Amino acid sequence: GQGIPGATVSVVDGEPNPNAGKQATVDAEGRYTLSGLAFAGFSVVVHAEGFCDAVLPVELAAGSQATTLHVVLA
Repeated sequence: GQGIPGATVSVVDGEPNPNAGKQATVDAEGRYTLSGLAFAGFSVVVHAEGFCDAVLPVELAAGSQATTLHVVLA
């Protein structure tokens, strides 16, 4: 499918998770970047107007440079 420009990707796990509250906006190509994340397990919510939110678990292992999440919104 196509990317949804303007969709938001937010880390939702609460304190003491150091990643909590970080957010990014999806660009015209369907890409986003959440920088400076601590290695940990957390959840992200993807939200776009007119679609149901998607909640995804993420586990970043020590030494990870990047990870890709493919999300389908309905």
